[in-house]
Amino acid sequence: MKAADWGRVAAVAVLGIGLMALLWFVFLRPAQLKQQAAGGTAAAAQASAQVKAAGDAAVITHRYTETIREVERVRDEGNAAIAAAEGADQPLAPDVYAAFVGALCLRESRAGDPACQRVQPAGGADPAPAEPARADSAE
Repeated sequence: MKAADWGRVAAVAVLGIGLMALLWFVFLRPAQLKQQAAGGTAAAAQASAQVKAAGDAAVITHRYTETIREVERVRDEGNAAIAAAEGADQPLAPDVYAAFVGALCLRESRAGDPACQRVQPAGGADPAPAEPARADSAE
């Protein structure tokens, strides 16, 4: 091959490489950039959702804690009012205390309490307790 032929081969090779580089920059590279941007957008959206979920969890935890504090405050006020009531230091008559325990034992929440075994029917508390009589009912 002559030197001129090598020059043409080199020119065609350079032109081919240049054409491939141009095609890569015009068609392939923008598609890759779009795909990377879409992946970045999805990751950003996921991170944003995680931050929002963590913030919501903090708010829910705070509200729960405040509710528990309020319940405890009301309980403590009620206990203090009971303890300060007239006659609170007097012992209960045995029949009054038995009626009190019996009323408590009819609650479903006390079904497993060993102290309530004598009051509750077999199988636990009555699933449908009787409704109290109303004052406006004609009997």
